[in-house]
Amino acid sequence: MCTYTKGFYRNHASVTAAVITFMGGTVRLGAANLSATRAQAVLNATPNDGSNVTYTSNLLLNLAQQVITAELNIARGATVTSTQQSAINAANAGITVNIVSGQIRLTTSLSDTTAGALTATIENFNSASDCG
Repeated sequence: MCTYTKGFYRNHASVTAAVITFMGGTVRLGAANLSATRAQAVLNATPNDGSNVTYTSNLLLNLAQQVITAELNIARGATVTSTQQSAINAANAGITVNIVSGQIRLTTSLSDTTAGALTATIENFNSASDCG
């Protein structure tokens, strides 16, 4: 099964919502289960966009977006290696999601080096077999 990139899901909210519905209505990020609307908000967030998503670094935002993308790709049937699944699990373990008054706040305990390595591994999975 092919995989889509975070840009695909960002630009195809109806696909994102359909996959999340198939997943039971939520997608995991950190220890939080995000609705399709909240997941889409994270995917749509860009630096300094004034959205309801806040994060401690652009690296953290990219990692969170890659994790959501990977979870969606896996739910669609993409095959993930044990190394890639370990990276997704480690990223989820290192990301904290707090939702306060509709504001989605992302923080992390991961070092920049670790977050960068996890992002690269997960992004490689997400872009490995583009659906075209």
